[in-house]
Amino acid sequence: MRITESHLRKRLRKIILEFATKKDIASAIANASDGIFRPGGSSRGAPQVRLAVAGTEQAEKAKKLSREEKKDILRKAGYDVIEVIPKPSEFSGSFDAFRIVPTNDADVAPQVVVFAGAEKIGRELVAIGAMADQISKLGEGGILISPDPNSEFAELRRPRLVKSPEKVSGTPKADVEFPGASAQDTIYMSLKAGTRPKDHQQWSGVTKFNNSQKVRDFVKQIVGISETEEGQIKLPRDARAAMAFHQKLGDSPIEQELKIWSLYGTKSFPIVASNFSEEKIHLIVQADRPDIALLSSSETEKLHQEFPESAGKPIYTILGAHKVSYPQIPTSGYDPVLHVRYASDGVKIGQFLDDKFMRETGIDPAVAYKGLRFLVFPEDKLPAKSQDISKYQAGVFGKVEDGLLRRYIRQLLS
Repeated sequence: MRITESHLRKRLRKIILEFATKKDIASAIANASDGIFRPGGSSRGAPQVRLAVAGTEQAEKAKKLSREEKKDILRKAGYDVIEVIPKPSEFSGSFDAFRIVPTNDADVAPQVVVFAGAEKIGRELVAIGAMADQISKLGEGGILISPDPNSEFAELRRPRLVKSPEKVSGTPKADVEFPGASAQDTIYMSLKAGTRPKDHQQWSGVTKFNNSQKVRDFVKQIVGISETEEGQIKLPRDARAAMAFHQKLGDSPIEQELKIWSLYGTKSFPIVASNFSEEKIHLIVQADRPDIALLSSSETEKLHQEFPESAGKPIYTILGAHKVSYPQIPTSGYDPVLHVRYASDGVKIGQFLDDKFMRETGIDPAVAYKGLRFLVFPEDKLPAKSQDISKYQAGVFGKVEDGLLRRYIRQLLS
């Protein structure tokens, strides 16, 4: 058989593509997106190519992209889509994912591409951009903002000169900060999407609150009704899948402490109206595009009298569909509740529980148990089938008894 030049080129291209790194593929797709996306890091340890929103200016475009438009970007980069992967998947819980092959080389091993950030990170950047645009139009050197003009604390009512908001890097409690003229004037804020509790993201994880007795009691109850084997803690199953559980938080001191921590950050308790930071935020605002709102004349006059340095100047605040400020605990579906669900990438139990506690609970500290994700959720955000753990234990005693027996047997054998 005579090997033609075109056939040879095709074979060579195939070999090169088979050895192409995920970074190379991500770069090609990013280049084809006209600057909307950039190569992103991997997620959940899955074998995938990951894209992220390139920046604030591109977030609005990324958010509006349909799946068909994302397919067009992939085609422009030289790839055919052979599957749109339904959400959630092992590759992403909420981002669009596609299985692709190089155009005209369908026998090359497919790759999975995830367009991360277009839905969540994109929304956040859009919200920050919208607030920054409002502030830039209101005052070139910044404006006076009162985090909460109706707060019980003077420090929350106090107007301070701040500049346009900035994204806070890393994973502290604050998503956004409004840089102040001085450090104590900076406003720290958590930003949530949507308009209802169901649109809301989680309040927090529990890793940073591992010393809370309420968290530990919840973990004990969940382990007690679960199977522990092959490095996983396996929740009870209904006819279709692993069940989810929750526990409401009451008004005891340890429960109030946990609520405040989950809402405002690890440095927010005990309650003191000072020393705000990325881990002790001023306020939480839920809105796709928060509003920098001018206070009414009566509110402004009241603040002018209380804080004479602000006299004669307009005062603004930050508004959205839902807003709470330190140390308020929201209600009406936003109430913080403990929640656990199955997660293939769940945090290893040993990452937030000490060996002594794990032994007491019947967990071998030498085994990297995973499979669960413990969170603090708004009550109305809970999955419809989530079970109240106290009612579940009362109503299905046999399962609890099985769990206790398993723990007892493990202790006897240890």
